[in-house]
Amino acid sequence: TPLDRIRDMVDVYLETVKASGKDAIAQFESSAVGKQLDLKLADNLDTLGAAAAKLREDMAPYYKEVREMWLKDTEALR
Repeated sequence: TPLDRIRDMVDVYLETVKASGKDAIAQFESSAVGKQLDLKLADNLDTLGAAAAKLREDMAPYYKEVREMWLKDTEALR
């Protein structure tokens, strides 16, 4: 369905952003400034990723409900 395709596109986009972010963070943390500040950005990014995964898991029932309503409401248009 179009809603599933949108969700898949968002997933791909977020994975791409995450991979790019990890590369940038690794470069920054290996720099002199990064070593001096010792911000542990990679750890924070992992924590953020875990929180995003939990949010997605928590939102799954709502997504399913909205998807079912959307399919039902647009059935006459097909």
